[in-house]
Amino acid sequence: MLVRIVFYLLIPLIMSIESQASINDIKIAIVDVQVIMDRSTAVSSIRANVDKLNQSLQDEFSLKEQELKIMESAIIEKKSTMSQDEFEHELIEFEKKVSNSQKTIHNKKIILEQAHARAMSEVNDVAMQIVSDIAFENKYYLVLPSNQALYINEKLDITEEVLSRLNKKLLTVDINL
Repeated sequence: MLVRIVFYLLIPLIMSIESQASINDIKIAIVDVQVIMDRSTAVSSIRANVDKLNQSLQDEFSLKEQELKIMESAIIEKKSTMSQDEFEHELIEFEKKVSNSQKTIHNKKIILEQAHARAMSEVNDVAMQIVSDIAFENKYYLVLPSNQALYINEKLDITEEVLSRLNKKLLTVDINL
């Protein structure tokens, strides 16, 4: 039933396309989005910047972990010289610091992930504009991602053109935390 409804809805569209241009005049192109994301200079710069920021965060987290271990050792050493209430108070304060450190680490990771997503979105937006420009210039009726096609004639593939233009237009993207 659903197939029949979709078929009847597509008939006017197909007839409209046929009335505007013969089937031989309809131009289609294919883009391998994964290749663009793998080989784009901007994406490479994003990865390098994110890796640096990740390493910086790891270093910061390691330093904080060392500080907390020293604090924990100091509390354990002082246990014999404190009353039970003082020790429990010190322990609670220490646990608060650990919890705050974990929250800070988690928040910084989220901020970095969001910045990475924004940068990748910028690359995607520019790439889609380039695809749109190429489609307009070459009068393509349809541009599909290659992972949506079962067979691709190499003549239809505009991936290298998109990649070339993207690498000229967008060399780097800043990671704004």
